[in-house]
Amino acid sequence: MSARHIAHLALVSVAARSSSDWGSRRTGARVAHPRRLTSDYASRSLAPSILGSYLMDSSNSNKDNIDLESSDDEISITEESGEEPNKIKWAVCKAFGLSYVVDGKYGTGNMRKHIKVCPKNNSRDVGQMLLGGSSGSGSLGVLSNKFGPTKLRELIVYAMIMYDLPFQFVEYEGVRSILQYLRLEVQLVSRHTIKSDCMKIHQKEKARVKSLLHAAPGRISITSDLWSFLISNGYMSLTTHFIDKNWKLQKRVLNFSYLSPPHTGITLSDAISSLLLEWDIQGKIFGITLDNASANDVSVEELRVDLNSKGLLVCQGNFFHLRCCAHILNLIVQDSLKEIESSIEKIRESVKYIKGSQVRRQKFLECVRLISMGGKRGLRQDVATRWNSTYLMLDSALFYRRVFQHLALVDSNYKKCPSSEE
Repeated sequence: MSARHIAHLALVSVAARSSSDWGSRRTGARVAHPRRLTSDYASRSLAPSILGSYLMDSSNSNKDNIDLESSDDEISITEESGEEPNKIKWAVCKAFGLSYVVDGKYGTGNMRKHIKVCPKNNSRDVGQMLLGGSSGSGSLGVLSNKFGPTKLRELIVYAMIMYDLPFQFVEYEGVRSILQYLRLEVQLVSRHTIKSDCMKIHQKEKARVKSLLHAAPGRISITSDLWSFLISNGYMSLTTHFIDKNWKLQKRVLNFSYLSPPHTGITLSDAISSLLLEWDIQGKIFGITLDNASANDVSVEELRVDLNSKGLLVCQGNFFHLRCCAHILNLIVQDSLKEIESSIEKIRESVKYIKGSQVRRQKFLECVRLISMGGKRGLRQDVATRWNSTYLMLDSALFYRRVFQHLALVDSNYKKCPSSEE
């Protein structure tokens, strides 16, 4: 049974009880509007149903009606003529708390009107509620109709940064078609606008990292390294390491940018000093970790002299320069690998030969299938300055040593095959 039928039966039963006092009047007769209505029913619900109906009849006995005089809630109804108060039926919405006159023949007209406009009544489609539900919560949600163009642009910018997309991504015809299909009134932006938004986000994140560095209770250690590209372009990075106020080790990359040549010690020192000044952490530096290149020794000495002259280092900078342990270990291993340098060179050239052509790669895979070794492992090519990559290359070459020998038999151009002893 619906809430409308329940309210209708309740009103009919109440009207039957009070028919002796109402006389020959019609049950739903229209009455004058009250001049004064004082009620706090709007903040509480007084009926078990969604729309609880209440009859205010001062002439009925206390057995059949609510005693308004003794209750905490009071509703006073007075006619404009000042005569005896009329007997008026009132209903209170349990969901919203609004009280209204029960009018009409059956007393459901105003109730039906209120249901249509009640702010607490949710008449949305069930499918829409399912679409608005949050995944994994186990409850139904309501799909929001609010659309913010600013929020959309922010989401697009974060996605482009996350997946390293070009600024021209927003000008792709397919992307614009998708956005307009989802929302006709979406505001399409150009790559220049997206670039400006990216720079704003960069400035916001930079300010957040800067405040995090300033809030660190202790000193900050920094590490730096320099990479050279194939066409001799140099790039420098600067990373900070510190313990925050919650005693958790934090690491933040402050810079990764192009460094113009020449890459001398003075150039490196000036670049690092300008970055420390830009991030305003000159007075919080404890030490710097670099590799053992000669240019780094010069740059560290320049930084030590500059910071010591301002009294910013601990113990006059005696612990300022820390050697990179990974680089020291790499130098030790590289020195020991010189004992088998000829064998390593043959394996390195063999891997380059196989990976240098798709035809030679196919020949190598055919040899793998003939020997029944399985080709899922793959060959690894090393970087001469990193001993761990050389180890991975030797490990994969040792696994395919029989394949290399078989390839030398079927491919006359393959000249760098290692011997069985090697």
